[in-house]
Amino acid sequence: MSSQEQIYTCHFLTWLNSEIKRAEGMLANEKFISKAPKAKVDEEKEKLAKYRQMLDEVIKQIEKLNR
Repeated sequence: MSSQEQIYTCHFLTWLNSEIKRAEGMLANEKFISKAPKAKVDEEKEKLAKYRQMLDEVIKQIEKLNR
């Protein structure tokens, strides 16, 4: 992996982690859950699942490259 790719991957991982924390925070907020439309809550749950899957895939790719 080139240094440019490493920098991009690092930034992408940082972004993914921040999005995961943001979505987890929203879904842990009882006021959000009780007041937001069900569609918005479901959308955040879908985003969280997608971001977690993306994180797993990136980690697997990094581990594969480091072997």
